[in-house]
Amino acid sequence: MTLLFLYGPPAAGKLTVAREVAGLTGFSVFHNHLTIELAREVLPEPSTVRSELISTLRLATFEAASKAGVSLIFTFVYAAGDDDAFVAQIVEIVERYGGRICFVQLLASRETLLTRLSEPSRLGHSKIKRPEILESILATKDLLSPVIYGNHLTLDTDEQNPQTAARRIVEHFGLDLTPEAVLRDMYDAFNRRDVEGVLSSMAPDVEWPNDANEGWIQGHEAVRAYWTHRLGVIDSRVEPLSFEFEPDGHLVVRVRQVMRDLQGNLLSEDRVIHAYAFVKDKVRRMDIR
Repeated sequence: MTLLFLYGPPAAGKLTVAREVAGLTGFSVFHNHLTIELAREVLPEPSTVRSELISTLRLATFEAASKAGVSLIFTFVYAAGDDDAFVAQIVEIVERYGGRICFVQLLASRETLLTRLSEPSRLGHSKIKRPEILESILATKDLLSPVIYGNHLTLDTDEQNPQTAARRIVEHFGLDLTPEAVLRDMYDAFNRRDVEGVLSSMAPDVEWPNDANEGWIQGHEAVRAYWTHRLGVIDSRVEPLSFEFEPDGHLVVRVRQVMRDLQGNLLSEDRVIHAYAFVKDKVRRMDIR
């Protein structure tokens, strides 16, 4: 089990980045407003009891996920000093069950934070929307200091979009991609005519169909030679249309494939079925049906 602890001041982009990471990894998103909104339904007025309920709900969720081996992305507004004991409790729970916790701090300039308060993405939850409230919190709480634990990454969301931030997180902590994310990356690389990018999605002993003799080639070197030659004579584009897992574990992708010569003349346009077998987050074998 991996807990990705995504923290930063309000409007730093935590939930947006969390959803991007979830799309790449398949992790469940446990954002901090889920427990806040539940506690407010039970106890509408602010109180110590309500704060304790929120913490209890969160810790119980971490324990249940740790027991079940379910990886989570948790978003949190961390205030240095105030929240250290709570963070320590989370670390203890995750490590007690053999999991790992990865900390990611998201930062942005004060001007950016204030601007983002009015974005439509903040309307669906009980998030801070008034600039004066955010200004007060920033003035009275230390929301910019990092947690004291290792396995940590800090990203400035002024400098990169959510998609880039998510990729940085996945790469930094070595998180496995979902099979669908692996294939989307592979098709994107293929359409860029980036052979090395295609190979990065494949296991070292990958088996790949050889259209030339209806046989098979195996391994990175053989696949590299095959696609280097093929892309030297054709311009092929593949658009994935649907993804579906079969009972035996194969991921079946229905694609639209367009082939042109290097002068741009259309050679063929077909709907094709690709079937993939995986080892971890790498393609082990590809079949054309």
